Amino acid sequence: MGVNDERLLTPREVAEYLQVPGSTLSQWRYLGRGPAWVKLGRHVRYAVADLNDYVAAQRVSTTDGSSRSGVSRSNYGTKRLN
Repeated sequence: MGVNDERLLTPREVAEYLQVPGSTLSQWRYLGRGPAWVKLGRHVRYAVADLNDYVAAQRVSTTDGSSRSGVSRSNYGTKRLN
């Protein structure tokens, strides 16, 4: 574990890194989803190592060429039920 892995990032930095709105991070925390985070007093922080683990765990690989998101030309714009 290097120095960069031990660095703590602010929610704003994490939102930029993950390319998601800050409100998404807030919602993930509320719902118990998303990357692990720590609370230092009233401040929320994310460890770089936890972010790297989270991103690695989200990796999707398909071998049949289909889209995991369920979005294709034929069903674009339709709701997908989980």
